[in-house]
Amino acid sequence: MRNTLNTLNTLTTTNSNSKLTNTRKWPSIGHRFHPLQEWEGHVLTAGTTSFTARLRDLTADSTYEEEEAEFPIEEISQQDRPRVQPGAVFTWSIGHEDTVSGVRKRVSVIEFRKPSTISEKDLRDGRA
Repeated sequence: MRNTLNTLNTLTTTNSNSKLTNTRKWPSIGHRFHPLQEWEGHVLTAGTTSFTARLRDLTADSTYEEEEAEFPIEEISQQDRPRVQPGAVFTWSIGHEDTVSGVRKRVSVIEFRKPSTISEKDLRDGRA
């Protein structure tokens, strides 16, 4: 299945199963994020305006569901854009953000993993 995330952060998919119950503290004080759906992604190709990734559904019960999606680069934070390279790993979460004032928003968050700081010496010495 191939899905495309558009600039309105909507995804067309047939899987509406949402079983996540964890809550994350949002960077702004008092904001909370309640994930509805989460994927782990691996970048397959990267262009100047978009990238394609293989996604593994983290909310599927015990089944291993994979799909591909194309994301616009504009959905990625400025600090993460240099990480958008083939092989890069990221997490994509869609959920509700609750603010201190009681406003609830549906948000899409894409966070790239930071590169490992393990050195060759650490690997040789078994410290990784």
